[in-house]
Amino acid sequence: MKHIKIYIIILSVAFTLNLDAQQIPVTNQYIFNPYLYNPARAGENGFKNVNLSHRNQWADMPDSPISFMGTFDMGIKDSNVGIGAMLFSDQLHLISNYGAMASYAYHIPFSDDKTHRLSAGLSAGVLNQQFDFTNANVENEADVSILDRTDNTVNFDMAAGLNYHYKGLNVGVSVPQIFNSNLRYEETGNYDNVDFTLERHFLISASYLMRFGASKAISLEPILLARKVSGIPFQIDGNLLVGYKDMVWLGGGYRSVNSASEAAAAHGSLALRVKERFTLAYTYETVLGSEARTDLGNTHEFTIGYRFGGASNKEKKMMQSLEEKVAALEGELNSLNNKVDDENAQIKEEIADLNEKVDKGIVDAAALAEMQARIKKNEEDIAALQASDAATKAELGKIRSELNSTNTKLAGMGSGGRGSFYMDQMGSVFFTKGSSSLTQEAKSQLDAISGTLRGMPSFTLFISGSASTEGSEDYNMALSMRRANAVKNYLKTVGLSNGSLFLLPYGEEVNAGGNTVNTSDRRVDVFITK
Repeated sequence: MKHIKIYIIILSVAFTLNLDAQQIPVTNQYIFNPYLYNPARAGENGFKNVNLSHRNQWADMPDSPISFMGTFDMGIKDSNVGIGAMLFSDQLHLISNYGAMASYAYHIPFSDDKTHRLSAGLSAGVLNQQFDFTNANVENEADVSILDRTDNTVNFDMAAGLNYHYKGLNVGVSVPQIFNSNLRYEETGNYDNVDFTLERHFLISASYLMRFGASKAISLEPILLARKVSGIPFQIDGNLLVGYKDMVWLGGGYRSVNSASEAAAAHGSLALRVKERFTLAYTYETVLGSEARTDLGNTHEFTIGYRFGGASNKEKKMMQSLEEKVAALEGELNSLNNKVDDENAQIKEEIADLNEKVDKGIVDAAALAEMQARIKKNEEDIAALQASDAATKAELGKIRSELNSTNTKLAGMGSGGRGSFYMDQMGSVFFTKGSSSLTQEAKSQLDAISGTLRGMPSFTLFISGSASTEGSEDYNMALSMRRANAVKNYLKTVGLSNGSLFLLPYGEEVNAGGNTVNTSDRRVDVFITK
């Protein structure tokens, strides 16, 4: 009987390993929160993310495994750094594991918009493991070799990860419990000490996000996770996730056999995102072997998440619209250059023809005067076209410069493709028809905004210019640019220097009445994000 305690520990630990096929918390919902298994994913999407998960594994089994996980991760503003933290607990009858990890990730960009990057991450923390022998069911409670206390041990450990991201592709590898540490339970009597090894895990993941439809509303994402732990069979977890408008996702998956149930598992997931901030997710899992399913039951997993920061779908659509406007202006500029070249070629032909006729003496004074008048008119037309060409180039240059600056800022605030940053509107100023000059009332409004901002240590303003539907789309785009620029220049004139200002010219894109002229569309809105 003297080794009863040792046998209980060994059998309990082996049971834990066989049930979960690993010692770290098992979860299906890494498909929604990839930071759970790879510290390199911390802060990758430009959001501040908070997620709480609960997993009840094999619910019909007495004292079935229950896991809780809480994570937070975010990107550091104006840097390539991400940070994160994780708290977790696993409970299985006599055994309880509690852990806390902090993470640091560095994202190395290979493109300006950061859609091509390599990320490296490191987590460090502690694991507390408890054996509660007071809950053990034993035949002889008076046996002196059966303990009536709770033993626990604490150990420091680390995890490392890499992730390669290119547009919709993610390929990652992570190594939790990297030190392969021993947890020692020291015996106080004549019994041997018990050592429990935290086995090093190897996780390899891959996913590819594809979007379909005219507005890219439908998404399809295959996700693969492979696990390898010493002494446990290699395990594959495959998933397919289908989404609609980044608001609802439906997924299904298959996990290969493990050494406990000798049966594979199938799971289905449903997730909803509410107002681009809240995420609710549920996963149902069942083992495929009928006997194991009867003995163990099914698994239920829930996650509630909240995110803030990043680039909202609305802002992304507006930036896309702005880029399309710039492309249209560039097309018009090319067309204008071609027209100037055609006019020059026509004039050269007419001058050569006129000189030939003069040399032959077949042009009289009246015809010569008429031809000279036509040439002069053509020269004036060309001069006007060239002036218009120069003005268009200048206007296009300003818009392109502001667009690049704003796009760079937005990319720095979030580039992951599943999230949003949120701006608070500080106020609006209005203009008269066709004008970009500030009225006295508009200046007073900007003075009030400036007074509020001077008390802040730092901030970012997005100055959104709009125009009513009179005139062409290109004219309205240029007008909204001038209006936004007038507000920006005035705020700088009154001494606002403790923040960053970016222009968002929308033309008639954001208007109140569709094609109906509305004077309230002749405005500039001032938004702040801290």
